[in-house]
Parts: sequence; structure tokens; C-alpha cells
Amino acid sequence: MKNLRVGINARLLADGSMRGWNRYAVNLISSMAKTGEVEIVLLSDQPLAANFRSVFESQEFSGTLRTELSGPMFYPKWQEFWLPKIVKQLKIQVLHTPYHFGLPLFSPCPTVATLHDAIDVCQKRSLRDYVDLRSIRSRFYLWETRSRASRIITVSNFSAGELREKLGIKSSRIRTIYEAADPQIQLPDRLEMESVLGHYGLERNGYVFYVGGLEQRKNLGLLIEALSGIQSDCSLRVVIAGGSAGDTAVLRELAESLGVTQRVQFLGKVADSELSSLYGAALALVYPSRHEGFGLQLVEAMAVGCPILASTSASLPEILGQGGATFSADDAKGLGRLLIRLEQDQEWRSELAIKSKHRGLDFRWEKTARETIGVYRECV
Repeated sequence: MKNLRVGINARLLADGSMRGWNRYAVNLISSMAKTGEVEIVLLSDQPLAANFRSVFESQEFSGTLRTELSGPMFYPKWQEFWLPKIVKQLKIQVLHTPYHFGLPLFSPCPTVATLHDAIDVCQKRSLRDYVDLRSIRSRFYLWETRSRASRIITVSNFSAGELREKLGIKSSRIRTIYEAADPQIQLPDRLEMESVLGHYGLERNGYVFYVGGLEQRKNLGLLIEALSGIQSDCSLRVVIAGGSAGDTAVLRELAESLGVTQRVQFLGKVADSELSSLYGAALALVYPSRHEGFGLQLVEAMAVGCPILASTSASLPEILGQGGATFSADDAKGLGRLLIRLEQDQEWRSELAIKSKHRGLDFRWEKTARETIGVYRECV
């Protein structure tokens, strides 16, 4: 079968921080390049961040992956004029943006966009935020990509449903393709785990873990409330990683008001290299979010066989499958009972760990890559 020449809007990869979108883009691009079925051209105005270049410049990608830079350019000019021009010049057959925006109004070839969720239209905004010039410009770029893409990839059936219901996108344009855990997240060795735990003053099996954003929809207040309802002689701790200083301060105040300050530890942002140990040493990942398009942390926990407790909201039951236990996002007492059982019932923890590891086998970047290439061929 003839190889496809695919252009990827890689502009956000100039930012070296491993946010969710960039993590998805890097793993998808490298996994597709490994198949040998596509020639990939990364399109950007700025050089890609060094940590991403180190991945893409691997010898195994020679001949299947290259970068084309425009040089610094006013963003609308880059997207609307340079991007279509270089696509036509390089005879690119499909243009894909792995983000929610980034497709020109007029493209000389079929286009694909990855929409991870529809959260931006589901969350309430203040009038001031809504009429802000930056917000208006952002909404235009989002509309442009959603309306012009030949195909839209999303990461769960739940998100596909929201794209149809909230944005009116026809089912015929939507394809659901699951993500997977970053390859560097795998069961750590003993010395590595001890080093990370020692750095944060943690003990193995002495805490439940959460990592991610701390904004209101993540519902971390429920976890702190559930902890406060457990008897004071319980040794269980809650360890929370990620989030902004402002959101952390709100949760600290809640923990103090409920009298559990000493049992809740905030790590701030942690290095990606530390995640395997933090998942692997935890009694469980607890994910109480009310709204997720996918829930990547669940799949990361599965990669190391970490037991999982997740809410029954949004996409989480779909992604979790039979890989863990669930609770209502409004039921602090129910979550509290699960936390007590988690600490006291070692056999149940072992069962959850096995279920987690087994479910994790369903999420592989190789599968994601091949299904994405299938969408490209469909467009062509």
C-alpha cells in the first residue's frame, strides 16, 4: 500500500511543557512514524522544543519524519496563508491538527482535527470572559477547525456524543480513537521508587494518589471531604500532584476547615519521570472528576497496575471498564467507605491491581496510530 504524506500542525510543540495535548501529539506522531506507512512533515513557525526534537530525531524515524519551519510569523498569517501554501508545495495529502484548533479556512487537501472533548462549550463563563478579545479570537479558531475538518477524531464515545449534541457535528464526520499512556510510564524498579518516595517523604502503600488539574470540575473537594469522614486513627493520606497555586490554596483551606490538613499533602507539579513511582507506590489512584473527555490518568495508572477508584461521571466509566471500582461524584460517604476498604482489605487491593493491569492492555499507541492512519486513508 502506498505511503501517505501527512502534514501535522506542530506549532504548539515549540512549548516544551508536557501538557495533555502535547503528550498526545508526540506519542501519536512517533507511533505513526514507526509503522512506516506514512511520511510525516511537522509544520511550525518556531523550532520544536528540545525534549520533543530528541524524540523525533531518533535514527529509527529517518526518512519518515521531518520538520518544515516558516520562521516567526503573525499567527493568523501563518495559519491562513503559509500553512495552505506549504501543504500545496510539499504535495501533502492530509493535514492534521492534534489540537482543538489549527486548520486554515481553505486547505488544498483533506483535513483532520483531534477534539479531545467539548468542555469549552460545556463550562459556564463570565460575561467579561466571553466578550474578551482573546476569547472571541479563540472561539473563532475553534469554530473554524470544527466546521472545516473533513474528519474529526475524538478520544471517547462520551466525547463523540458531546460533539454531536453540544456542537452539532454529524456522526459521519466523527471517529473515536482511544489514547494510551506515555511509554515512559511503566513499573519502576525498587531503587527508583525509593528515591522518589524519599524525596517527597512518602511511604509505599501509605497514601492514595491524584494527579492532574485542580480546577472545580476535577472535584477534589469530594476526596478531601471523604477523608474527613474517616475515623481519626486511620493512617491513610491523600497525596495530590499538579494544579495551579490558586486552586491549591482553595483546597488547602478546605482541608483546614475539615481538620485534615496533616493528612493531605500537595506536591505541586511533579516531573514526568516521577509519575511511575508515585502511581506504583500508591494504594490507588482516586479520580473524582465530574467532566472528562478521556481521563488519561486512569490509563497511566493501568500501565503500572495501580488500583483505581473513579467517579461514574462523563467518560470515566467507559475508559475504566472493568479495571477498577467506581463511586458517585456527589457521594463523599460512599468514597469514604471505599477508602477504608482500600486500606484494610489487601485481597481486594490485589484484585483491583490485576483488573487495572488487564484493562490497560486495551490502550496501546500502536493501535491508536494505525486507526488514525486509517482515518487519513479514508479522507484521501
